[in-house]
Amino acid sequence: VAVAVSSIITMLVFLFSRVSGGHFNCAVTLSFMLRKRISSKRGVVYMIAQFLGSFLGGILLKVFVPGAAESCLGAPSLGAETSVWSALFLEFFFALVLILVYLTRMTPGPAGRQLAHPFKVELDDDPGGNGGAMVGAVYLAAHISLLPFTGASLNPTRSFGPQMFSNLDCDSFTHVWMYWAAPCIAAVVGPILHDLWFPPVGAVDDVSHAFRTPGVS
Repeated sequence: VAVAVSSIITMLVFLFSRVSGGHFNCAVTLSFMLRKRISSKRGVVYMIAQFLGSFLGGILLKVFVPGAAESCLGAPSLGAETSVWSALFLEFFFALVLILVYLTRMTPGPAGRQLAHPFKVELDDDPGGNGGAMVGAVYLAAHISLLPFTGASLNPTRSFGPQMFSNLDCDSFTHVWMYWAAPCIAAVVGPILHDLWFPPVGAVDDVSHAFRTPGVS
């Protein structure tokens, strides 16, 4: 499951990163709005698309998943021995790591370089490697670590569709607030920590040059 989910997300991020930034997660979009990496108007459009996709996905699951397997439709739920506060921390932590990866590696270029298409963005150069692969790695680690404990949501949008159409006795309804609160808190904290921990690329270059041996590039 972890490999399948992370592979699909990596593919989608690589495919759409230069079209929309490849968010697929309203918490990521919220963090970009708070950090002013995208406009509020663009962010609202992204969120509408994300929740609409989740809603339609929930309908498809309800229609095509037969019998007993449809009870929760993949909606995340807590493990038998997992407390709600432990789950809140775990979901918050991995959502925070995910948001920091997006803020450092999936950053739109300056406003002057925004493309004319209303939904298309031009990403800054990625000095550390492929952002899409890093996003996929976070999802892989999160699913390996969290599946037995929280179901590894990290994303209110991902939880929304299955929760809307799962049966009322599904355990995901009991703690639905937690699956929304943890990523949204991470979306607020992420930009603050990003500004504290990750200086602009130019500042990193200045520091690295200060420690280089004269005459050595």
